[in-house]
Amino acid sequence: MLPLLLLSTALAAQAINLPRQDSEVSGGQPVYIACVLDTKIPSLTESVAVNVTSREECSSSCSTSWDLAFYRQDTSECYCSPSGDAPTPDEVVYATDDLGNCRSQDDASVEYLHSSYTLQTCKIPPITTPSSTSLSTSSIGCLGSCPNGTQSISVRPEYDGTTDKFQYECGCYDSPADQIEGQKTVCGFGINAIYSKV
Repeated sequence: MLPLLLLSTALAAQAINLPRQDSEVSGGQPVYIACVLDTKIPSLTESVAVNVTSREECSSSCSTSWDLAFYRQDTSECYCSPSGDAPTPDEVVYATDDLGNCRSQDDASVEYLHSSYTLQTCKIPPITTPSSTSLSTSSIGCLGSCPNGTQSISVRPEYDGTTDKFQYECGCYDSPADQIEGQKTVCGFGINAIYSKV
């Protein structure tokens, strides 16, 4: 009787959906989305610290179960976090170059771990007019906002004085990233990060 009870309990348990982390994990690859001050790390709503020695190792360690990797180069601190902790536009600071490398002290790099786009460069406005535009509260929202067939995306954290809000301006392009005209500069607030479809 006991073996039958255990078997029926085990079969019933298989039908129960156990709670799991709310994550958008679904393949893709790591991509730079921002540099932020290291003071952002204590405000993460849910995170796991991981021991690593590089930004790449941080992203790799976090990618199986999380959406974001925060990495501090000067201390080798790595934090895995859900997409809800993505930086708001007003938290974005300037990188050291047009490839999204953050300052080694006081800054943390943030990578979205499941993108179908890769960062090509950063350009100061104005740039080539996109095929379509939208606004988002998250850079991740921009990376997922364009229609199928989009070859490149621009993402610009900005402040809209008319609405008194910080937001991300998203641009979708039918052309490759290297055809988007504009002057290269360091990535950061008010700057267009240009992404290319992988």
